[in-house]
Amino acid sequence: MWIPDVDFELDIPLPRIRMPNGKIYQDALHDYQLDFHNDPTKYRAIVGTVASGKSAMGTIEVFQHCWEFRDNFGFILRETMSQNRLASIRDFKRLCPKFLIRRQNSDDGTITLLNQYGYAAMKEGVHKLRPREQDEILEEIGGTSMVVFTSFEGTQDALQKWSSSTIGFYFIDQAERANEDIYEMLNHRLRHQPSRRQGWFCANWREDVPNEYEWLWRLFSDDSPNKRPHHTYTEVLTEVNAANVPDDFTESLDYAQSDYKKAVYVRGEKEKKMSGAVFPDYSPKIHEIRHQDPEAHWTKGIGLDHGLRDPTAFVEVALLPTGEIYVYGEYESSGSIVSEHANELLSRKTPQHLYWAIDPTVGNREPILGMSVLYTYQRYGLPFRCGPRDVAPGISRLRECFEVDPSRVNPFTQEQGSPCIFISERCVRLREQILGYRFQENKTHIGYKVLSEKPHKLNDHLIDALRFIVMFITIPQTSASEAPGFDVSSSSAPVLNIPAEKSIYTASGSLDLSVIYEQALQPVINEPKRKRCYSSSWMSPDPPPPEKNWLDELRASRNNGRIVTRY
Repeated sequence: MWIPDVDFELDIPLPRIRMPNGKIYQDALHDYQLDFHNDPTKYRAIVGTVASGKSAMGTIEVFQHCWEFRDNFGFILRETMSQNRLASIRDFKRLCPKFLIRRQNSDDGTITLLNQYGYAAMKEGVHKLRPREQDEILEEIGGTSMVVFTSFEGTQDALQKWSSSTIGFYFIDQAERANEDIYEMLNHRLRHQPSRRQGWFCANWREDVPNEYEWLWRLFSDDSPNKRPHHTYTEVLTEVNAANVPDDFTESLDYAQSDYKKAVYVRGEKEKKMSGAVFPDYSPKIHEIRHQDPEAHWTKGIGLDHGLRDPTAFVEVALLPTGEIYVYGEYESSGSIVSEHANELLSRKTPQHLYWAIDPTVGNREPILGMSVLYTYQRYGLPFRCGPRDVAPGISRLRECFEVDPSRVNPFTQEQGSPCIFISERCVRLREQILGYRFQENKTHIGYKVLSEKPHKLNDHLIDALRFIVMFITIPQTSASEAPGFDVSSSSAPVLNIPAEKSIYTASGSLDLSVIYEQALQPVINEPKRKRCYSSSWMSPDPPPPEKNWLDELRASRNNGRIVTRY
């Protein structure tokens, strides 16, 4: 029996790939596809419109790497496994020559392919052996490569499923749904040898996120100031790949899609209103301004979202005398303790900081000692009050603030037509989070998704902090409220107007801890214990006789007259 030498080297070209339309892929390549496949760059991203051939390009790169190297191993990723089963695996098998598929496992989402070494061995006569003997020889010479179809859906913990993998390549389809954390975690696993250890990214237009906030553009594009070395970026349109799509495809889009969808997903127009975003009216050109420090007499506030594993974040806002809100500062830190956050807050605190809003979950008391995170902040002299628990009212209030009022005058440009909120250019993370804040997508039984009423809880800590403080500033305070009130029409520093007997604040607006301690030392009023009643009846021993009603009197009169009526 012939056993090939495990040290021999081959250079057999990849078998010809026949596409579903009958054309050979290698013979129907466009210039941008040739450039993509011939590019030796380690990381390549291609972004474009529908039916521009993006997925096929990434899939062919997977074929090439599986074919070229012994015992290669890598991933094809989509957001969910449902998308893999409905699209990626099906398209992969339609493009792949059937004789290359050695085995497949639908449960694990794996497909094992013959590479050029296994292909040469099979042609030399190994195919005549029994299947078990074939597998032994292919394993000895590294004659197969494996592709794993997996998803990147879930939290950071879910991504740890790749932590023990050593891969030689990966391909992310619909990479606009991924993020920088997924990209970096996969790069840590590119250690398989022999292989070129490359990554490819196929993405659709993001009509709701400008280029400067889209992670692929920031890391890959030559126009980005943050472009990383060994990264390339290509943009393609549907019309470029017209020869490889059905003849009536473009025509069908004219009556099957709205003008908006055609403009975004076919023609690649990016200057469209955001779709599917929580804040569709937010525009960097309207709401973002050049930084300037707030005036001394402007009332200020701080909203804080506390986190343990998640970052602790707060924003600083100022309330203009004309009623607009100006966000001029942000802070976000992970892995720090309360004292570090408190020291940062104290360094920014001024007498004009009259509003302090915090995540309502920090008010939960520890059951034995009665302590809470809110109390810990208050001990540092930070007069935080818990914000609203419901997310929907805060989102509605922020959307009202972002909406442009034609009758309002912009306080910074003096132009007619202005929103109620402005954000400093220095608040980079907050601006990114607002643009990427989207509603959740609920999966149906067949894998499709529909938008829900709840936003996706991801990278939203600064938004939560902004939501807390905006609700405090824009809702009028009652006389019984513990939060300080002020007159926004005054040009001087606001004066506290809280009744002294109800206030736990000093005249400067800081928390008066002596009042809190005094209340804490007050004796607890205990109610007398009630006697347990072991009777099955809840009534007293001598209940009063029930009053007669007209129905009882009627029954009695009929019985006396020997007329019996059953009721």
